[in-house]
Amino acid sequence: MSLGAANTLALAALAIGWLAVAGSLPGGLVRRKPHDLLFRFTGVGMLVMLTGGLLSQFAVVRQWPHSQQPVNDGITLLLGVAGIACVIAGIALRARSRGV
Repeated sequence: MSLGAANTLALAALAIGWLAVAGSLPGGLVRRKPHDLLFRFTGVGMLVMLTGGLLSQFAVVRQWPHSQQPVNDGITLLLGVAGIACVIAGIALRARSRGV
């Protein structure tokens, strides 16, 4: 398998993961009970991090020039930190709502 094919396959896998997470957020995969804050914030955090991964992989597949790489890395880093912050906020809100 060539490097270009592997990069395109990774881009497709990230896109499928993004769609799977986005599809489970509104009502969930199992529609028995409403989702708590941890699930929602974790889902949004995963979407944000997957968006950063998609952007980075798209830059590799499209062979963006090296002059744009620092901007791409900065945006990817910012999206990763924002995604982790969403997960931490969800954990904190769930702990607060349960009175822990």
